[in-house]
Amino acid sequence: MSELEFRGKVEVRQRASDGPLLVMVGLASMAIVTALAYSLLGPADDGLMTTDSIVFASKMVVASLVITAAVLLALLIRPRPFDVTVRADVDGLRLERGGKDRVLPARSIRGLRVIVDAGRSCVEFERGTGVIRLYTSDQDSAERLAGALLGRDRIPAAIARVRRRASYPLFVSTVCSWILVYTALTALPVSFWLGLILTSVTTPIAVWITLRAVPAMILVSATGLSVRHPLGGLEVPTPELVEAAVTDDTSVSVAIATGEPLEFHGLADHPLDTGVTSANPAAVRLADGLQRVIAAHRGQLAA
Repeated sequence: MSELEFRGKVEVRQRASDGPLLVMVGLASMAIVTALAYSLLGPADDGLMTTDSIVFASKMVVASLVITAAVLLALLIRPRPFDVTVRADVDGLRLERGGKDRVLPARSIRGLRVIVDAGRSCVEFERGTGVIRLYTSDQDSAERLAGALLGRDRIPAAIARVRRRASYPLFVSTVCSWILVYTALTALPVSFWLGLILTSVTTPIAVWITLRAVPAMILVSATGLSVRHPLGGLEVPTPELVEAAVTDDTSVSVAIATGEPLEFHGLADHPLDTGVTSANPAAVRLADGLQRVIAAHRGQLAA
């Protein structure tokens, strides 16, 4: 396939993805709890608490906080938008600026989508710990750029994008699971091997529950409905969509031709979208987008 080349504006948002932020917060909290446990329960000849253990705990807490703050700051710093010439094909992106090239291999690009936000069209994807947006002059260019990266003619732009938040019981389960991890860590100073076994058992469970609580991204485009989540997604092609209706302020029910209706609860605006207003809630936008896609498909069939 021939390369697509055009001049556009690239906005790099090093707004950390949910994963890196959760990892840093989790590691820091585990280090702090472990340090405090050793300061209170560590072995000592003259009692449970000694000057040495308190000094050790203080150093561990300060080091954990400093390292965490530095990493989070590095993740959240956003470079200013800059203009580049972009060349794209199935092998990846080549960004040309001031005689210097930057190559982004296709394998490093995840979650490719075309977004229209606040009247501007862009190709958005995840890479490393942040999100990159390539703003183009129009929607057609954005769709062709995304298509070139996947070896297709074009990728239709998303008509609607929302987030599905975790349920309250899942949120409570996440908190409780990490309390168990911290409890297991406090056993390390008393019995290292017992604490290690308990921590090894509880930590994977807590990580899995936490990943389940990560919000899912829901996209609607001319190709259908797409639900994207770290633990697995869902793709429903347009021909299988039958009806969509708002059931309450944050919920939508989607009838499909091949099974039971899909229920989406806890819908909210996506944090990267700046062109949405409170007058048009996420549930309403999702249902309206689905209805537009269904109506367009039926119109094509009738024609």
